[in-house]
Order: sequence, then structure tokens, then C-alpha cells
Amino acid sequence: MIYTVKRIDEDLDFGCEERAKDAPVMAVVTLVDSSGEELRVKAEDALLYKNNINEGDKVCYDKNDPDSVISHI
Repeated sequence: MIYTVKRIDEDLDFGCEERAKDAPVMAVVTLVDSSGEELRVKAEDALLYKNNINEGDKVCYDKNDPDSVISHI
């Protein structure tokens, strides 16, 4: 499905502990579909930078596939 990236925030929710040293830095990405429905997903921050995904971009994401990654259309 096609979404617009509404917001990208650093994921600061580590529960009671700090982020593990070997864990990748994650971001919380708020996506909006054409009907205005919002979806929040976690994505590796490095992957977003590598693919130059920014707020306002149109992206493809399959919310029904747990292995889906956010990608440009």
C-alpha cells in the first residue's frame, strides 16, 4: 500500500532497560494512507537514511507482512 511519511521520530522506548549496545538505532515512522488513516511502524534509522526516506515522501509498506520494509515508490 502507498503511504505518505507524516513523521519520523527516534524510538526512545526501551522499557526498563537501555538499548542494547548491539541493537540498531530505531525510528518510529508515522505513515498516512489516502483515507487519512495513520499507522506507526518501527524501522531501522540507518535504513531510512540509506534509502533517503524523509517526512513528506510517498512510500510503499505492507502492514500485513511482518518482514515488510518501508521503501520509496
